[in-house]
Amino acid sequence: ELVKKYWKLLEKYISFNNSIEKLTIKEDLFNFNSKHSAGLKFSNHFYKKLYSISPIFKKKIKGMQINPKLEEHRPYINFIYTVQKFSEEMVFKIVKHFFKKHPEGKSAQNLIIAGGFALNIVSNGNIISSGLVNPKNFYVPAFPADNGSSIGAALSIAAEEYGFKTKQSLENVSLGKEYTNKEVERALKQFKLVKNKDFKFYKEKDLIKE
Repeated sequence: ELVKKYWKLLEKYISFNNSIEKLTIKEDLFNFNSKHSAGLKFSNHFYKKLYSISPIFKKKIKGMQINPKLEEHRPYINFIYTVQKFSEEMVFKIVKHFFKKHPEGKSAQNLIIAGGFALNIVSNGNIISSGLVNPKNFYVPAFPADNGSSIGAALSIAAEEYGFKTKQSLENVSLGKEYTNKEVERALKQFKLVKNKDFKFYKEKDLIKE
């Protein structure tokens, strides 16, 4: 019952119009002025709508503290599930519409998806299992979100201004910041995880054996 209510609420804020090929997300869904380090936060306007469905959302709770086994946390779990399934369906609807309008693409079964949600493996798996695309021709950039914009811009200028050939295979996607084992261990311990119990470090040769 809660999932249905959450779903109807999301439909009021997010929609895809087939006729004009437009994905609409209402501005009052998010708080664009937030300085939250993890990205966008839902707006107070949206939270008030959530409160009307599940008053428990008035109680602030950290993500790491949500326990699926606790009945009182069930509204949180249901909402997380609804957001995931709703997002999956929205992406699938867009992809399906694209292939319907562009049958030449469907015959080749080629698809490239970008944006932060492109890293959602469940959504990608649904697209592949539907048979809409050939898995071998389904491409997701290694850095599809905003973090890839600078690379894309640099490659675009390099190609347009200097004739640089950008059609090259990306052999290694480990282009970001490198962290030492001590830094990783320190971060894990912040969540009260115990070394050799909750996590373990391996040498590269041992990983191959594992």
